[in-house]
Amino acid sequence: MQLVAPVQPSHGMAPGHMVIGQESPDGMSYYGFRFDPEDLPADFQRRERWQEYLYSHKTPGHIRDDLTYVQGLLGDKTRKHLEKRVDCDQSVETVIPTSMDRDKVGDYKATWACCPGCR
Repeated sequence: MQLVAPVQPSHGMAPGHMVIGQESPDGMSYYGFRFDPEDLPADFQRRERWQEYLYSHKTPGHIRDDLTYVQGLLGDKTRKHLEKRVDCDQSVETVIPTSMDRDKVGDYKATWACCPGCR
């Protein structure tokens, strides 16, 4: 099996998107971590205001099945993306929350603050 991480970089007002997935002889599965614009204050729910809000605030994050998104990304040669693949013996579904527990599993923010001193 291979663990796959396709990433569509941010550009303009689009925040970009990263997906974690797995490809095996049994099939493919891809999961993305994203925010729901409806969780943002009303003044920031329009696409052009997302980054403005997310650079200084966090909002609930949700895990979603992104198989359709990845198929579209890979099938459209005009959309740029990066991809990393590594061999992996463990199924991705065994390390992410079950489908019933994927709503609001963490915080989504447009900047990283993983440790003191990180930017």
